[in-house]
Order: sequence, then C-alpha cells, then structure tokens
Amino acid sequence: LSLVGVLLIGAAVSAWWWQRNQTQQGLQPAVAGVPTPTPVQTPTPAKVAMVTPVQTQPADQQSMHASKPTVTRTKQSASPEHRSKVVHAKKMSKVPHELVAEQEPAGGMEKQMVPLRREQKAELAYQAGYDQLQLHNTHRAEQELRQALAIDASHMRARELLAGLLIRQGRWIETGDLMQQGVQVLPDNTVFTKLYARTLMQLNRDQQAIKVLRKHAPPIAQDPEYYALLAALYQRQQDHLAAANTYSQILKLRPDAGIWWVGLGISLEALGKKRQAQQAYTRASQSGTLRGDLARYTDNRLLSLDAINYPID
Repeated sequence: LSLVGVLLIGAAVSAWWWQRNQTQQGLQPAVAGVPTPTPVQTPTPAKVAMVTPVQTQPADQQSMHASKPTVTRTKQSASPEHRSKVVHAKKMSKVPHELVAEQEPAGGMEKQMVPLRREQKAELAYQAGYDQLQLHNTHRAEQELRQALAIDASHMRARELLAGLLIRQGRWIETGDLMQQGVQVLPDNTVFTKLYARTLMQLNRDQQAIKVLRKHAPPIAQDPEYYALLAALYQRQQDHLAAANTYSQILKLRPDAGIWWVGLGISLEALGKKRQAQQAYTRASQSGTLRGDLARYTDNRLLSLDAINYPID
C-alpha cells in the first residue's frame, strides 16, 4: 500500500497545484505555471512616472531665432504666469527621485504627483520578480519576490510564486516558513493552507499537517480537494475510519473521482470491510480516470477480492 499511498498523496496535492498552473505560458523551465501578473492598477487616468526636476524656459526665449541678439529680461518684465512656472519648478526639484503616480485632478487645472500606494509598490516588485524568472535569473527573482512580501505580506501571487521557486529547489524548510507566514496573514486562503500541509508532509510532520488542515478547513462543498488531502493524511497515519468517512463525503460531491474511490477502497479493506472495498475498487475502475500504477493496483485488488467471491451490488 505504500506506493499507492504516495500516489494518493501526490494526486491530492498536485491536482489543485498543477491544474491552476496549466495555463501559464513562458515560465518553463524556471518555475512551472504561476499566475500571469496583471498590470499595476493606478487611479484612472493615472500613470507611473519618474519624477525629475522640471526644466523651464520662458516662451519668448524658446522661440527666439539664433541670429537675433540675446534679450535680457528684468524681474519687472517677467509675466505672472512665468513667475508661477519658476516657483513650481523650484518646488518640484526638491522631490526625491522615486516612483510616483501622476494624476490629473477632476478640474484639469494642473497635474499632481502622488506617491504610490503600498499595494502598487508590492505589485511592481512582484512583476519584476516574474520577469526575472522568465529570464531564468532565479536569484534576482527571489530577491524581488521577497521585497514584494516585505512591502505587502498579503500579496498572494508573490508568495505563491516564491513558494514554487523554493519547492523546485527542494528548499522545504524555507517553504514551510513562507507558507506558515502566509496562513497567519491570510488564514482563510486555502491555497496557502494546502501548500503548508504539503510542506509539512515533506518534512514528515503529518500530525501537524492534519492539525493545520482541520483548523482552517473550509465548507466541504467549497473545496473537496482540500478534504481529499486530509483523507490521504488520515490514511497515511493509519486512521482508516476517519479516512473512509472523509472519502465517502467528498465522493458524494464528485462521484467520478476514481482516485478517491481507490482511497476509500484501501481504507475499507484495512477496516475489514472487504465487500464494500470491492465495490469501491469497481467504481474506481469504471470511472475511466485511473492511469499507470494506480490502475494496475486497482485491477489487482479486484482480482484478489473477486477470488473470494464477494458479490458486486
């Protein structure tokens, strides 16, 4: 059962993780399938710009022909409009060179420079990290993603992308810390909870993974895959009664999930309920969704149980 247990665990985890990543384009082979970043949203009609000192020049001097003699204007001859521009230029020259949002007020009289919000700065750092991954610069990508999270710890996509990068490198302890922080910041985010549980499983902390999943469990109809992971963990800990009950509940919602029928069959067989196990294996085989070792295992269990002549209802 060890091989099948691994398959059940792997399927329970990767079904949601890799499915959400199938649509991703351009990140192979750096990190497979992470959500495509969305452009930074700034207040319409705002746009991102770099603040530089404003260089002003009197209109008369700009239009002056090179062959004409230079005209010197006194302070008394300067128009009020020109003096206003000079004062504005002096003020703007003191603004630090940093990213700001250039926004035009509703009246349309003059533009104002507004500092970017925290969420916008985090989004820019996330997109920078994403771009670095496309260029296979994983070290720089990690720096940018960590910077995004330092600015805004609730930035979900930055945390997911960084987790995928760490998992690809086998850095499970760091992934666990990252996901633990994610669960603390966004306790209702089941993506973080499932990934945290998967990380704990990799670190052989099954009991802690079960505790985390149970603490943050959503309604079963909302996320059946969440409970499939929990059932697989129960089974891995030899708690077959809890596993069988959990599989039975989610199969009412997804009766075509062959792998869950296999999980149910394994736990029923371990509980000594051979006839019910045979029925579960039969449903799994009839689903047409099993492949490879899992399909062969199911066929073998059916042959073994059929030899005992259990009737199929």
